[in-house]
Parts: sequence; structure tokens; C-alpha cells
Amino acid sequence: MGGKMTHAEYVRRIEGLLCELGMPYVVMDEAKKAIFADASIKSFDLLVYMEHGPNMLAVVLPRSRGVPTAEQREALREWETVFGRDFVGVFVHATAEPVAWRRGACCNEVVPLRSLLADGWGACPAEQRRAVSA
Repeated sequence: MGGKMTHAEYVRRIEGLLCELGMPYVVMDEAKKAIFADASIKSFDLLVYMEHGPNMLAVVLPRSRGVPTAEQREALREWETVFGRDFVGVFVHATAEPVAWRRGACCNEVVPLRSLLADGWGACPAEQRRAVSA
């Protein structure tokens, strides 16, 4: 494949992994984004239903992109508020082996997306250390 990938191609790359793992998901395509047309919040790309733990509101970032912008982080926090505590926002880097920014109250970490989808959320490393030392 020559040239630069489009955002839709990055999203399809993540969709391929979701299909491979048998994860139920919804793509927030233009038709679904129209439902939220009156919202002033930048949309997310995928809604992933997790077997264990909160569901995922995923924003797919190109592999060349570094950290999410402040505007993107704030928009995802707002979507978490809209959807409620059963949904967590995650930024996914669509690299050859995709990784996810897992943001928690106690940590910010980058984890392999495949592991997060297969194994669930688990505790933040800092929470695990606190539990062991208590």
C-alpha cells in the first residue's frame, strides 16, 4: 500500500483486530455521528463492548501521531460523562500492533490493544501496588 493512510483506513485496521478477537463494536460512521450533530463535542470512532468491565469509547489516532491533544482529551472526557460510568474513553494508536492509552484516576499508561481487549481492564499498576502494600 503506497502513500499515506486515511483516517477510515486506520479505523478499519482496528476493526480487523476487533473482528479477529470476536469483540462486539459499533463504528461511529457519518450516519451515527449525525445523531449527535447538535453536540459540540468532537466525536469518537468506535464503541467497543467489553466482556468484563466498562465499555470503550475509542478515538483512533494515526500511527505517526504522538500524544492526543488537550482538545481531544477533553472531548473524550465529555463523552465519558454523556455515556456514564459504564464507558471509558481510550485513544488507540493504529500501529502495526495497535496500542491504547489507558487513562485512569491513578495512571496514564500505554498498553497493547490486543491485551486490553482479551484480558479486560484490570487495575492500574499504581492501584495494584497500593493493594499489595496495604
